[in-house]
Amino acid sequence: PGFERSDYFIYLGRLSREKGVATLLAALRRRGGGRLTCRILGEGPLEEQLKRQARDWGLRNVEFSGYLQGEALHKAIRGAAFTVVPSEWYENLPFAVLESFALGTPVVGSRMGGIPEMVLHEETGLTFTMGDSLELADALDWMEARPERAVEMGRTARRLVETRYSPEEHLAQLEALYRRVA
Repeated sequence: PGFERSDYFIYLGRLSREKGVATLLAALRRRGGGRLTCRILGEGPLEEQLKRQARDWGLRNVEFSGYLQGEALHKAIRGAAFTVVPSEWYENLPFAVLESFALGTPVVGSRMGGIPEMVLHEETGLTFTMGDSLELADALDWMEARPERAVEMGRTARRLVETRYSPEEHLAQLEALYRRVA
């Protein structure tokens, strides 16, 4: 994990309607910028439309970095101030949250599906109402204004992934479940 201040935050995932990237861009537009750069990591069917929208709205603090994997992806997550997961569909156990937590990066996530069960508001990140660009903009402002708090949230997120989401804990829960139903 990395626990330093950063000059960027990230979205990582597919660039498609249900992932909420359009809501993220609308939140950035509402903010009128901000100090941190938003790095969008991924590709998908809305990529060109989102790039055009960012350009048309004059969002100079948005970078489309394309699809990353392996150490390049881990380096980007580890170095980010936080990750944004603005999903607008039911994600059960989003890998973007798990990877971010494992690398010590807090998450700003929509209150949708399993996300609010993982992203503990003001403990491991912040949550916002799915599709609400104003509430997301407020969450981005909050995180940007409190870099030390974001670092502490990242530490808490790392501890959470080590205890609740570790392979050993997962195996123990599965074995307990099998014993109950057997």
